[in-house]
Amino acid sequence: MHNTQSDTKCENASDTPESPTGEEESVGLARWKLGLLMFGNTLAVFCVALDNTIMSNAIPRVTQTFDSLEDIGWGSPARRHFDRQRERTTSPKTAVYGCFGGIGGAFAENSTWRWCFYINLPLGAVTTVLILCFFFDSRTGTSDVSMSSWNRFRGLDIPGLLLFLPTVFCLLLALQWGGAKYPWNNVRVIVLFVIFILAGGCWIFIQHSMKDQASVPPRLIRNRNVWSSAVYMGCIVGSFIIILYYFPIWFQAVKGGSPIQSGTMILPIIIGLIVWLGFGFQLPFIAVQTALPRSDIPVATAIVTFAQNLSEAVLVALAQTIFQNRLFAHVKQLSTLVDPNALVHAGAANLDQHFSADVLPEIVRAYSAAVTETFYAATGIAALSFIGLIRLQWLSVKKTKTNGNAAQTHL
Repeated sequence: MHNTQSDTKCENASDTPESPTGEEESVGLARWKLGLLMFGNTLAVFCVALDNTIMSNAIPRVTQTFDSLEDIGWGSPARRHFDRQRERTTSPKTAVYGCFGGIGGAFAENSTWRWCFYINLPLGAVTTVLILCFFFDSRTGTSDVSMSSWNRFRGLDIPGLLLFLPTVFCLLLALQWGGAKYPWNNVRVIVLFVIFILAGGCWIFIQHSMKDQASVPPRLIRNRNVWSSAVYMGCIVGSFIIILYYFPIWFQAVKGGSPIQSGTMILPIIIGLIVWLGFGFQLPFIAVQTALPRSDIPVATAIVTFAQNLSEAVLVALAQTIFQNRLFAHVKQLSTLVDPNALVHAGAANLDQHFSADVLPEIVRAYSAAVTETFYAATGIAALSFIGLIRLQWLSVKKTKTNGNAAQTHL
């Protein structure tokens, strides 16, 4: 173990960790203001939890409502963020994240699944008011009012955003259509992939040209700790979200459970999420905040969150393609009496109301096999997180003081 800065000189400049502490003094909040801010933050996480834990249990009923099995992956994105300096505050937030999985099932069964979205409106309004009233820059106690409106607008990276949105849209649509609605060699799917490649290339060029003003600054993405954390987070969250979305389908289509029963049966996964979340989900954020100077932490954390959100959307769309293709293949193999189009329009809930007793066992077995093979994909994606894990630097979150400055402790 070395407590000098000589080891850091051996690293590439883009990989050199700098202390995120000691650069600026933080200004604290009054306890009552901090409490209200934490309450608003917890409400925000609760709204995020609705997107995942609630919608995952309601999705089988949604597919039945719209007579389309192709709509499983349309509601996946979620947003979370953590801070190395405030780990104690993540405990109530993550507990809230996991506690409401059965609510979506109750809405879908006793009211309407649309309440999964309606409930966001009042909670989001309260969250917005609290954050706007009590949030400020902890480094200075104020916001940076010296920056002109034009510079603030330029900081939004509007050209990059306008290119990135159609890029991701084309990728998701191609993954959703390919092999399910249209063959992979269909001109629609090919054109979508071509647009994705061209628009993605233009987006990368813009990010490179804008340097530190870009949404994803090249200087940071080249840092091994940042891209490793992004790869790890994208794989681990992507695999988890696949399991979270497809277990309710297995519970309702294979076991014949109601949406409420599905929300109850998924509780072991949710409890595991609450108890063991810090062992995996928070670590990439801790890593980038340990390895980078404080001025780079917000952007680096945003990059990791960006990888998380993008992987959720892309991998759920990919999982939907795998699930639907394997479902059709198993149905054709087990029974020649079932029309795949009828299977799509039946949705993933209450299968006994759509199919006769003669073919229902084969359909249930096909659903079970398709979900299982989708979980194989989730397992493989989780294993890929090892690529990001092995590239992270061995750094300690403990600091030692050298000549008044914080020095990094290397392991």
